[in-house]
Amino acid sequence: TGATLRGDLSVAAFAEAWRHAMQRHPILRTAFVWEDLDEPLQVVQAVVELPLAVEDWRALPEGEQQARLEALLADERARGFDLADAPLMRLFLARTADDAHAFVWTHHHILLDGWSLPLL
Repeated sequence: TGATLRGDLSVAAFAEAWRHAMQRHPILRTAFVWEDLDEPLQVVQAVVELPLAVEDWRALPEGEQQARLEALLADERARGFDLADAPLMRLFLARTADDAHAFVWTHHHILLDGWSLPLL
């Protein structure tokens, strides 16, 4: 999932909002284990680290920013997740202008469906 965020964004407040969401919604702290078990288990961690990467691309030409974003999206699609290692999501935020950020939220489809995704 991706978006362009416009305006004066506080990265610290953005990160805190995501930490709050992770604390409020156990699914965002969930892993799935099955090795050496009779049945797979959903394991909710009490605390997980916010997987947020932040970069500043303002010095790059718009074409280079777009190329980097496309490469990032391709890498994210290919990277995948280890289901036994929560959280099963990654966040990326690149400042592209003084008043704009490119945001990419990659998550495993096991976490959210078409009904719950818009709620979050």
